[in-house]
Amino acid sequence: MSLIKQLWVVITIVLALAFVSSFSISSYSARNYFTEQLNVKNIDNANMLALSISQLEKDPTLIELLLAAQFDTGHYQKIALILANGETFLVKEYQSETAESVPDWFTALVPLNVLPGVAQIQDGWQQFGTLYVESHSRFAQQALWQSTSKMFFWFAVVAFFSGALGTIVLKIITRPLDDVVAQAEAIGGRRFITSHEPKTLEFGRVVRAMNLLSLRVRNMLEAENKRLDEMRIKFQLDELTGLSNRATFMAALDAAVAGDDKSEPHVICMLRVFDLRVINQQLGHKTTDQILCSVASILQQRCKALEGQIRSSVVARLNSSDFAILLTQTDDLAEIHGAIQQALRHVQACYQADVSIQFPLASTLFFSGEAKADILIKLDNVLANAELTTEAGIELAYLPEQGQMFRSAAEWREALTTAIQNNAISLKQYPVCRYDGSLVHNEAMARIHLAGETRSAGCFIAWARRLGLLAQLDIAVIRNALILLQDSETLLLAVNMSIETIKEHAFKNSIINLLASRPELSSRLSLEFNEQAVIAEIAAFKDFVKAVKPLGVMLGVQAAGNQFAQLKDIQELGLDYLKVDASLIRQLFSAPQDAKEFVGGFCALGHSLGLTMIAEGVVVDYDAALLQQVGLDAITGPGVAVV
Repeated sequence: MSLIKQLWVVITIVLALAFVSSFSISSYSARNYFTEQLNVKNIDNANMLALSISQLEKDPTLIELLLAAQFDTGHYQKIALILANGETFLVKEYQSETAESVPDWFTALVPLNVLPGVAQIQDGWQQFGTLYVESHSRFAQQALWQSTSKMFFWFAVVAFFSGALGTIVLKIITRPLDDVVAQAEAIGGRRFITSHEPKTLEFGRVVRAMNLLSLRVRNMLEAENKRLDEMRIKFQLDELTGLSNRATFMAALDAAVAGDDKSEPHVICMLRVFDLRVINQQLGHKTTDQILCSVASILQQRCKALEGQIRSSVVARLNSSDFAILLTQTDDLAEIHGAIQQALRHVQACYQADVSIQFPLASTLFFSGEAKADILIKLDNVLANAELTTEAGIELAYLPEQGQMFRSAAEWREALTTAIQNNAISLKQYPVCRYDGSLVHNEAMARIHLAGETRSAGCFIAWARRLGLLAQLDIAVIRNALILLQDSETLLLAVNMSIETIKEHAFKNSIINLLASRPELSSRLSLEFNEQAVIAEIAAFKDFVKAVKPLGVMLGVQAAGNQFAQLKDIQELGLDYLKVDASLIRQLFSAPQDAKEFVGGFCALGHSLGLTMIAEGVVVDYDAALLQQVGLDAITGPGVAVV
């Protein structure tokens, strides 16, 4: 029961007790007063009437007329004359005992016990008879009822205004309580937020304690984040440029090659600072380092500009002169290649007066499932040709599926829009399991019927992103996921969402309304987002989390770990699980000591927030015991069904 309802109950009870007490005291006091006055009146009237009759001749007719006239005045309930010999001379009695406006229950509750007035009538020196006079009590009872009714009315008015005033005052006093409740619910949902400390003493103490808890968690996470980031920098990044090192890039390439969707396109670019030794001799070590850092900055900026068109990116320095870029879920090779080449011309122009700098650039497209050695050989050949011709090289991989489907962006838009509108979408499920084989949930991957066949996400996701159709696709996927959940009471599903979907209010509200319409199903649904996308749009993600968390939806971040230090205030997000990036999992086996320490610390950090830590990209030959040892709770990937 709410505080306001409790206040009304208390006010009602208190005023009811006050009314009963006041009613009892005032009613019984008034009853005694009226009874006493009526007794006195009866005695006076009886004596006066007896004296009048005593002075008259004792003519029966005259006496009867006198008594009848007195009774007819309407002030008497009963007049009776009993002769001295015991005979009844006359009895006049009013038939209605109570006033018509007075309820019977009130008359029974507050009765007026009035005694009749008694007087002796004399006939000379002899007693003629005894006169009994009883006045009406209905007037007194009616007055008593009216006073009680008025008292009840004013008590009711006072109760109503007291309740209304109390409600207003209570709302003002408890207004900070809404923030206290919101903070308590957030902490219960593993979102350690802080709130303004209210002036009310009791609320202030509660908020102060919860803020202290949140600050301690924040400080602990910041310290652990800093330690993990230092560790990550040490074993993942190049010391000079701050880019990923060769081992990290190769692990990311391995993860992309080992992806489940063999039709998923990726772009890899390799850039070489030609004749770096000569440049170093002519310009000096410091200037050469500046050139390398400028190249690194340009590559990072180009990748950041592509965030809305790709799933993820890795920029690395492979050795002293070679740089590489890996872009996942994209096939727009020519545009990416041209943008990088254009940006590098600025670096060439800055130093052309001192030295001629060439940047041979090779780019190629590959698909998940291709051999890494074949991809690198092809890239090396293109780069070698670029060095010979002093021009950037580009290798456009053959696209058999996409090339036969649609030839233009307009055709792609029409095909994807039609498929979404006709719900030509299905979901293929991939298990996420614990080490004992129990299921955490199934990852639901979208499939669309295009050009007469059911196509995997790799065939269309890049085009959907490029054409701005990801939000509509996400809504359709969630709708289909809810249908699957409705058909199975034990099914648990996870759906990967695009950050673009929750940036637009209309699409975000559509998803929230869709989930709110089926709360019994939403509790078995998980929504997950890419780490790079969450970092780029952290404000939109926080707003979305606040909206869907009360619906029981679970939330996760996939491909997590490589940029986790940039994910600020993770304790306020209310996440349920993290899927550790497949490249980090691969590094557990290629560089076990450094990676084991980092992933172990990352898992410990997640566990301190109550998060489930899941390993991505697990293949058959991975050692499950090592994954479990570093703190990973569950696994997913091509080898899960076998592990």
